[in-house]
Amino acid sequence: MGTLLSYTSLSLQRHLISVFLVYNWPCDDVQVIVVTDGSRILGLGDLGVNGMGIPIGKLALYTAAGGIDPRKVLPVVLDLGTNNETYLKDPYYLGMQHRRLEGEAFYSVVDEFMRAVRHRWPKALVQFEDFSSDHAADVLHAYRLKQLCFNDDIQGTGATVLAGALSACLRVNTPLKEQRILVLGAGSAGLGVSTTLLQVRHCWGMLQEGAKLDDARKRFYVFDQFGLLGESRTELTSGQQFFARPDLTDKTSLLDVIKQVKPTMILGLSAARGAFTEVRVKRDSLGFVLLHNVCVRCFVYLCTIS
Repeated sequence: MGTLLSYTSLSLQRHLISVFLVYNWPCDDVQVIVVTDGSRILGLGDLGVNGMGIPIGKLALYTAAGGIDPRKVLPVVLDLGTNNETYLKDPYYLGMQHRRLEGEAFYSVVDEFMRAVRHRWPKALVQFEDFSSDHAADVLHAYRLKQLCFNDDIQGTGATVLAGALSACLRVNTPLKEQRILVLGAGSAGLGVSTTLLQVRHCWGMLQEGAKLDDARKRFYVFDQFGLLGESRTELTSGQQFFARPDLTDKTSLLDVIKQVKPTMILGLSAARGAFTEVRVKRDSLGFVLLHNVCVRCFVYLCTIS
């Protein structure tokens, strides 16, 4: 990929189409774009423009594993500020030293970028990478019918876990719609995986197997860093509200759910460390899994979200 990188900032917003992307970028046939705003880089958090290494690394995989011409890829960081206190005080930080844009200001810059992409490279694949959870789903939904695009944290992780879940279902000869699923992590990955298992049009999930939406949703027990997503929680996003349990309170602990529900799948999709230290996982002589001495036949999938 050489040394070609693309940083865009708020000061360039009104000139993206006419100057920056349309005329200045040397390749007329960009096939893949990986774009981030640097707000949630791996497990490191807000790195601002220092998150450029992630688009570069992901595009290196497209080239090395997918055979995409390295001259036809474009790594992008949208510099919308940073909330990282260290960078705000660092005189050598290369990005814009102000708080992150939120609300309409944020979405207007993203929209200007996406319109610029459609203007010059209408057939390019856009991969949204490491956007914060409060923006990731909204950005994806805004452009998924306008541009060839996907969100790696939501859909990439979802497809990977779905493949493992379907294989586990074949192993135990039990359909997905009959699984009781405990999900630890209610961010982009956790909600993305949960939604993927439900979707009928995009994946072979619960609904496609014939389960009704409400019945399928009741099979999920989703936790974030504050506990179970229960109906008494007031700060939930729309995606989290969809999986909030009306029958359990947010005070219900992870161990309580394991003892009461006896989940058949546990999906670890959180960057928080130590969440499973209280759950002892081992096998008995018959091959069954013991979760805190509760005997269940359980598929455990611990995915490192970093």
